[in-house]
Amino acid sequence: MLLAYSRGETISSIARNEKTNGPAVEPCVAKALSGGIMTALRDSAGLERPTEITDGDKAWVLDPACSKPSDHGYAAGRWTISRLAEHIRKQAVDNGHLFLAGRVLYD
Repeated sequence: MLLAYSRGETISSIARNEKTNGPAVEPCVAKALSGGIMTALRDSAGLERPTEITDGDKAWVLDPACSKPSDHGYAAGRWTISRLAEHIRKQAVDNGHLFLAGRVLYD
C-alpha cells in the first residue's frame, strides 16, 4: 500500500488493487505520513489481541447460524447476515466468546 501511495496512486485505486476499502488503506498511509515509513510498518502499541477466531468460537457461531431466528426469539423465519451478526455480538460475552463481541461479522 505504501509503495503504491509513494508512486502517486490514489487511496481508492490502492484499495481496489488490494481488494479492500479506503478506510482500511487510509490509516496505513496516515501513519506513514505522520511518523515515517518504519512507524507505519510496525504495529501500534495496545493492539495486542487474538489474531484468529478459536475453534470454540467457530462452533458456537454455527449453533445459531444453523438454527432458525425464531428459535432465538426473533420473528423472522430466516437469518439475514446482518441480523445473525448482531445476534452473535449481543450474545457473545454472556457465552464466553469475548473476541466475537467486538468482531464485525460481514456487516
